[in-house]
Amino acid sequence: MALSALLLLAAGVAWPQADPSAAQITALAKDVDLKPGSEPWVPAQVGTPVDERDGVRTRAQSSAELSFPDGSRLRIGELSAVLLRAPGPHLAGVSLTSLEVQEGQADYEMPPETATPKEVEIRVEGARVRARPDPNETSLLRIRRDAEGTGLVMVFRGAAEVEAGGATVTVAAGMGTTVPKDGSPTPPERLLPAPKPWRPVAGARLDHANPKLSWDPVDGASTYTVDVCRDEACGEIVAHLAGMDEPQAIPEILPLADLYWRVCAVTGSGLDGLASLPRAMSVGSLWRKPHPPRRRVLPATEPGS
Repeated sequence: MALSALLLLAAGVAWPQADPSAAQITALAKDVDLKPGSEPWVPAQVGTPVDERDGVRTRAQSSAELSFPDGSRLRIGELSAVLLRAPGPHLAGVSLTSLEVQEGQADYEMPPETATPKEVEIRVEGARVRARPDPNETSLLRIRRDAEGTGLVMVFRGAAEVEAGGATVTVAAGMGTTVPKDGSPTPPERLLPAPKPWRPVAGARLDHANPKLSWDPVDGASTYTVDVCRDEACGEIVAHLAGMDEPQAIPEILPLADLYWRVCAVTGSGLDGLASLPRAMSVGSLWRKPHPPRRRVLPATEPGS
């Protein structure tokens, strides 16, 4: 099985083996595997404890969420793998979490700052991303490595410092930066605003499993990305559609369930914008509605051409 993401994670607290309070799989969709230490991969389940040196991987159209004792959450999408490892050196009295994104994408969410100082270090290619909890709100970072080896750092809430190639930039909330392979981070650019969902209306009860999802276009958007999830936080992603060049998308087939969907606009540099608020819908039938083919508008021609 080809994996598109690998994350190495170290926590600044020594966790006892098989301690369910250390980290747990709190959500998963479809095919998710657990590797207990040096043992072979086995199917994972919600509530499975994830200890030091354990691994979690997801297959195509699958996802998983890990929760940590301090309230932090790590959400990983399809074709991803996460390994927990022993903590490295850090300041005494500071809880340190370290991630390395080798390929693919990771969302890391931190609760507001507590009495115990905490630092988060995320590596992607040659870049180092440092984030600390915000004193007033939950922080949310997205780190991605694309197929060309470019690192992308998006700060939805909170702030982070990105260091690479001998240069450091500060990325504030609502901003992002790209880090070319073996290069320095680009000047931070503003992330695109969240699109406004249009159809289906909030709370729609659908009689088909392939609804057309549509939203208002966003100025400056190169493409759009849509997630359909079982929960509002999108810990269980059941459909992921990327590279939409128009403000609409049609999932191939969705499960019979109460679901939520969200959409974000993507810049030409590949940075994801802010996601729309999750919109509820309910799928009540596996029947697939036939949608007319998308009309193509041909360019006008000169008379006599």
